[in-house]
Amino acid sequence: MTRETIAALLLSLVLVCFSGCAWQQKEPPRTFELEVWDYRQPLVGQEFSYHEQLLHVLEQFTLEYPHIAIRVRMLTWHEDLDELERAWHEQAPPDVFRSLKAASLTHHACWHGMQAQEAEAYWPAATSAISRYDICWGWPAWLEWELWLVNAAWLDDVAESLWGRWQHHGYSWDELGLILAGKPASIDWSTSRIWQLYHHPTALYVDRMTELAACLQDWRDRGAIVPVKTAQEQRLDDFYRGETPLTAPVTPYLFRYLIARISRRSEPVGRAPSSAELVWLGPPSLGVAAEFPWQVSSYHVFKVEEDDERLWWASRLAAHLAEHMGRWGAENLGVIPALKEDLARWSLVSELPLSLRSAMIRDLERETIPLRCQDTRHQEEKVWSERVLPGMLSMFGDSPLATAKLKESLGQYQEIMEADDAEHFQDEMR
Repeated sequence: MTRETIAALLLSLVLVCFSGCAWQQKEPPRTFELEVWDYRQPLVGQEFSYHEQLLHVLEQFTLEYPHIAIRVRMLTWHEDLDELERAWHEQAPPDVFRSLKAASLTHHACWHGMQAQEAEAYWPAATSAISRYDICWGWPAWLEWELWLVNAAWLDDVAESLWGRWQHHGYSWDELGLILAGKPASIDWSTSRIWQLYHHPTALYVDRMTELAACLQDWRDRGAIVPVKTAQEQRLDDFYRGETPLTAPVTPYLFRYLIARISRRSEPVGRAPSSAELVWLGPPSLGVAAEFPWQVSSYHVFKVEEDDERLWWASRLAAHLAEHMGRWGAENLGVIPALKEDLARWSLVSELPLSLRSAMIRDLERETIPLRCQDTRHQEEKVWSERVLPGMLSMFGDSPLATAKLKESLGQYQEIMEADDAEHFQDEMR
């Protein structure tokens, strides 16, 4: 046997031993069954439902990672937080949960956050709403906008000339009041998210809100405000028939409904709007550029148990859902995807005016109010829901709240907003 033959045999033996050891060391991946909670999304004119798309996206994930099984629970729109609270107390929360209003969730001490580098791929308006201390506690899928819809058939040429500028730069309450000139605007103030724009803890907060209350009371006195109850019940029908020049709020879902309904009409009668006479605006602002009250839909990962590997896979699933459902939502629901790279998909299919889309895109760079600790948030919501909002809404009724009383409520609310809740938040995160 030659020296070369012996060397070849020894090399072969070494390779066989190495391959055998490597094969023995390679363990099959652990299997996991992850639970996802989501809820149905209202669709207009869509053949493929949100639920079907969700199942398709989850199937893509399990095909790529066959050791992961996924259970899905679809909640109703009104039971999500109650069910989550119950599951938390029973120590059985889902691995992944989608929320439309992350700031209202409790128990974020048990959320798992994304890495800072990963968060850079999303719009600041989306990540800041679910962030605290430079940690984003979820994966945002999309942002829902709120617009105010005007029927230009009611307005004169001077008013129409202002819409392009307003779409781009924003406008004040006083400007809108002058243009409407006493015409009855139908606004559901109780469901509008416009109040979010005025929650910023600034020194001007009380003064600006007091001025706004006075403006709304003046509108009421001049008959420019439809009663809230009437607006809640029939504002869309009134706008469709041309009985009001303005209706708000209009979400992406109502937008699709109104566009479809108006476009099916053969011949508008009187002041009933045609598609060409619809003017879309962001809500009025308080002395700043055009801002929009975004509502973020996001996926959150809960630490179901102390298992880093399970947590890692749940995080990958949340990121997968946020990316693919956000992308689908941009193309089918009219919402804005939270991932920057997918913005073009929304721009291509959006029916909104270019100037308004441009204003929205600029506002996506604005950071919104971050997460607050649970105790502070409860104080905010209590003062807001029991004192401030009823005081504002009273401006449309027969017994408006006295200005001094409203200022007192606003001042109390501002004190809570300006308070530093860092210590309480850190306690929750421990």
